[in-house]
Amino acid sequence: LGTLLAIAGGAITYGNESLVGIPKYHAIIAAVLILNGLFLSFVVSPFLIKKEKEGKADELLPKSLQNKITISFLVSFSGWWGAVVLLAVYLSEKIT
Repeated sequence: LGTLLAIAGGAITYGNESLVGIPKYHAIIAAVLILNGLFLSFVVSPFLIKKEKEGKADELLPKSLQNKITISFLVSFSGWWGAVVLLAVYLSEKIT
């Protein structure tokens, strides 16, 4: 839902802009965040559901999956905050 609202906000904010500069970077961030969400939804979540059904929910995740989840968190964190910074820069340029 957050991603859809962010994309809708971007469409409103950049509706009259060409896809260069900050709007382009926002579009790239949106695509990366969508791919990151797909990874979490279709790789991590099914794995966790399977472990829970097997009664192994209390076991540690494999180190490789832990590393991938950590990278996914960093991508998500930097993507969302990077988008906020880009929006602030864009708005400050529009004001001046």
